[in-house]
Amino acid sequence: MGVQAAGANAACLSKKSGERVELEKVATLADGIAIKGPSRRTWTLLREYVDDVVQVSDAQIAHAVLLFLERSRLVVEGAGAAPLAAMVDGRIRARGKNVALVVSGGNIDSLMLSNLIQKSLVEQGRIVRFSLIISDAPGSLAKLLEHIASYRASILDVTHDRMSSRVGLGSTGVEVTLETRGHPHIREISRGLRAAGYPVSKNL
Repeated sequence: MGVQAAGANAACLSKKSGERVELEKVATLADGIAIKGPSRRTWTLLREYVDDVVQVSDAQIAHAVLLFLERSRLVVEGAGAAPLAAMVDGRIRARGKNVALVVSGGNIDSLMLSNLIQKSLVEQGRIVRFSLIISDAPGSLAKLLEHIASYRASILDVTHDRMSSRVGLGSTGVEVTLETRGHPHIREISRGLRAAGYPVSKNL
């Protein structure tokens, strides 16, 4: 089995069509497999020895990078994490089988790793940012944060903005970034804030 990023899936398309396909452009965070198409020699090997080639999204790859880091303490680049992404997403049917994943490469810089982790945490609902408008009266922000804390969400960052054009006199805009326990937890907090009279929108 082979795995490709959806934004650079020439081998997947080649396998399905039975002919070597070359893309005009590619776009994926997994730069180790960001190729426009398989070479003629690679295509010959794919055609003869590989049963199938599946594709995964960048979000799924980012999740796999985080899984390697959290579960195995391994720093793996996007290309190396693609096989695990396919397994987790069920693209490879492996129930009852012994499966070996080729985890090739840890060539990832710290900034890219940080971005991947943040993206994956947002996708999983483990980080969220809410935008709200509250009264500019003393104690209003403390009351809001106390209400959020009642849902056992950790507050990572708070931004207070009186100058925004969307905020009227006597009000202030607030952005709150939270560490949460998944999408159901986010929905619970959002419903609770609206029920308490806070107009809230999610922007992360």
